[in-house]
Amino acid sequence: METIDVVSKALNYHYKNLEKSSKPLVMSFQGTSGIGKTTVSNVMKRAIYKKGMDSKFVHKFNGRESFTLVDRANVYKEQLLKTVRDAVKDCPLSLFVFDEVDKMPPGILEGITSTLDHGESNDNIDFTKAVFIFISNAGGLEISQHLATLMRRGESREDTQLHHFEKLTELSMYNSNGALEKSGTIENALIDHFIPFLPLEQRHVKKCIEQEFQRIGMPYPSKERLDAVLNSVTYEKENEFFAVHGCKKLEKKVGLVAAND
Repeated sequence: METIDVVSKALNYHYKNLEKSSKPLVMSFQGTSGIGKTTVSNVMKRAIYKKGMDSKFVHKFNGRESFTLVDRANVYKEQLLKTVRDAVKDCPLSLFVFDEVDKMPPGILEGITSTLDHGESNDNIDFTKAVFIFISNAGGLEISQHLATLMRRGESREDTQLHHFEKLTELSMYNSNGALEKSGTIENALIDHFIPFLPLEQRHVKKCIEQEFQRIGMPYPSKERLDAVLNSVTYEKENEFFAVHGCKKLEKKVGLVAAND
């Protein structure tokens, strides 16, 4: 399963059928840190909008930064609904990205539940053309364990399909901490696709290392340099072929090795 392919198809269908759409496209990106959830959302922004990540029609909220006080959850909920309504009124094709959903106060997304439903509109505001992305680490461990089980049975990760993980990711989100815990958004089946981001193996991490060397002006790093960075990667104890942090810590690791000239 190629995650980017699943996301691309979902977006293509949504935008090609805007006039027939009865609800916004809602997707949940889930998996451990450092495996591309935020990167894919950034690729989406650049592909959809002329100004990419700088587009005024892209609205991003971060669990640790946007909603810092748990006791102000009700205030945040009202403010968020107003922000979403105003944004869609200004541009029906708005994109909303909620990063670190598992770090947001419980219930904060309940205010926008009605905007995610079928045919819902208030004050002549049409939400059916918008896109909502929820990003979370919820279900990361379960995804890793299930993929490891499939691989031990002889199945290739490339042969896995969305249905192998979708129910698992939905349940993990519903039972996790954060804004979607026991939420009406999930209970009312308003999230169209629960997209699992699979853990990275050493071969994937190696590609990230090569890309980072290239980014800093060293397109052909020696095997010794590559191995020096690879040796610093931590792997899961039970599923030893999966990198714990994916590619998240590699920038500084590569920089340290590159500096040792």
